Amino acid sequence: MHLSCIKYIYVSIFLIITGLKISDNTYASLLSTNNEYQYIKCTAWYPRPEPANLVAVGLATGRIVLTSFGKGSSQDPHRLCGKEFVPKHQRQCSYLAWNPVESNLLAEGLEKHRADYSVLIWDVYHQQRACFSEEPGIIQKTSVELGSSEITSSLAWFPQEPQSLVTGMSNKFLRIFDLRDTSRPQSAAYTKAVYGVKVDPCCQHRLASFHEVSAEIVSESFQKKEIREFIIFYL
Repeated sequence: MHLSCIKYIYVSIFLIITGLKISDNTYASLLSTNNEYQYIKCTAWYPRPEPANLVAVGLATGRIVLTSFGKGSSQDPHRLCGKEFVPKHQRQCSYLAWNPVESNLLAEGLEKHRADYSVLIWDVYHQQRACFSEEPGIIQKTSVELGSSEITSSLAWFPQEPQSLVTGMSNKFLRIFDLRDTSRPQSAAYTKAVYGVKVDPCCQHRLASFHEVSAEIVSESFQKKEIREFIIFYL
């Protein structure tokens, strides 16, 4: 299995190019390929221009690898490229999500384990020795852990509240957590639509998610003492 970096190209009806056709007006051309890793389950682009083309890769073992399509010419002050993040117990990595504001935070969703958490938040900039295993570049200490012995299906960060995130859990809840106090969810809604949760980029009080037979839009209302209530609209 390999990673492929592609570029989307818009073409007019008078121009014919070779490449993968995406739609009537767009094609994708292959830029580069990375063949370093096997059993890749998910990827997520680093949300900063440097290091260039940095990608987080989630593997079937739960391990995360930071790799790049670049040739080593871009700046990498935090030495991110080549770092690996390893959970306590091996299980499949289901999704990855970079914090769009605090780009040192990377969320990982894992399959359920009876003695471990299903959502791990890694601080990719952290350099304390206690966070590293005996093998250089291998980090084992997480920043935050959520969802003990639970199933997690999706996760999204709130771009205007970088300490907050929403997760789909246990096949029946959307839960909002604040990283400053993870002892309990800040809010929760009962719903089967726990997959593919996304925050509306134009209005962060709206969430979208889905399940097998329908999609939902969730509207958050903010009240005193930051109490959040969910209103669910079925599509």
